Amino acid sequence: MGHDHVGDRIRQLRDARGWSEERMATACALSVHTVQRAEEGELTEATLVAVAVALGEPISRLRGGEGPPPPATQVLLYPESSAIDWLISAFGLEVRARIAAPDGRWVHGDLVLGQSRIAVGQPVVGAPWIEPGALEGQPSQTVQVRIDDVDAHHERARRAGAEILARPAAVEGQRCYQARDPAGHRWCFSQLRPTGAPAGRAEGPPHPRSTAG
Repeated sequence: MGHDHVGDRIRQLRDARGWSEERMATACALSVHTVQRAEEGELTEATLVAVAVALGEPISRLRGGEGPPPPATQVLLYPESSAIDWLISAFGLEVRARIAAPDGRWVHGDLVLGQSRIAVGQPVVGAPWIEPGALEGQPSQTVQVRIDDVDAHHERARRAGAEILARPAAVEGQRCYQARDPAGHRWCFSQLRPTGAPAGRAEGPPHPRSTAG
């Protein structure tokens, strides 16, 4: 590919997450040398896809073809890979990045339609995820939103009566918390930590049920 600006973007996004080259290599399932070459602008299409998926960014942004991603991204889980293929065929969604299992099943993918981006994948074994309609009250998706101040937002939501599922904590280069709204939808609010920022305090278990006041 040989474009320096692609490497610069990759380095900037890695730094914004507070990741070392070693951490980046692990997330991408690549060697440290390959990551270093990618940040110099020397990378294959396969490397670009691996980096985009690890960073959670559309490939077009790494190439400089679009501005920042939308502040909210839906993550939809489908037990059957054929359901994801159906989305592409029926709704015209385009694949920007994909991670597949050895047998070809979808593990994770970034799909786009216009300016909207949707992440798709399969439920993690043992996690409380289930397809809609199979069991009432269980979520099949979550809404991820990037914000500027996780702690202030968490306090506001708690006082408003949101059910806090996980208190603010530092996770993988970001600080985030999870909540459930009155309708039962799950939300994850996150804030990127700049390079060198402290990990932040570890919080105790979430409130069983937060109330206003």
